Amino acid sequence: MKKNKGRAITFRNLLQQSIVIQIAIFLGRVLSRQTGLKISSWIGTILGRRKKSSMVRAIRANQFVIKDQSLSQEDLAELPKIVFRSASNCIFDYFYFLSRPDRLQEVVDFSPKARIAFDRIEKNQPSVFVCPHLSNFDLMGYALALNNIEVQVLSYPKPVSSYKMQNQLRESLGNIVTPMTLSAFRQARKRLQNGGSILTVSKINTSQPFLVMRQIYL
Repeated sequence: MKKNKGRAITFRNLLQQSIVIQIAIFLGRVLSRQTGLKISSWIGTILGRRKKSSMVRAIRANQFVIKDQSLSQEDLAELPKIVFRSASNCIFDYFYFLSRPDRLQEVVDFSPKARIAFDRIEKNQPSVFVCPHLSNFDLMGYALALNNIEVQVLSYPKPVSSYKMQNQLRESLGNIVTPMTLSAFRQARKRLQNGGSILTVSKINTSQPFLVMRQIYL
């Protein structure tokens, strides 16, 4: 009985996540970008105010160390709001551009080095892309798919239910997503041997991002 109950809870969580994603897609479709960003910024501010949140505490601790322990309490209280506003805006942008691929093509610029990488992919020359872990990585993946750039994306090894839903959405948009396991590495090696390409992210700092999205926040 306990086992069945556990399955029921898992299914319900998956269903709820699916509904959340469907709502996000709907809002991204019907809201203007200006209105959507105002709403997402408001939500981000509320999330950043939750002093008891483990994520807020982590942001405060990280920023305190990064800034050489020189931040005031006022600064520490404001930084989580900025982080959550940025994350919320990225999420809205992602769902906003899902139904507006032409608009996304207009606001994304690929660097010359990225274009060289695209040529390698088109010529079936095996390539491994390690991209900086920037904001809105999903939107970058969508932009790549729109340009017919097919790569295997290596993601978290043990995704939770919500992350699995995100992966399903990514794959529906043309990205091949594989959790990082030993089996996935074997698939990646085989893909490279066959002239394919793989992509993953790193938190290493870089001054030359893979693509640049022009700032069009209203």
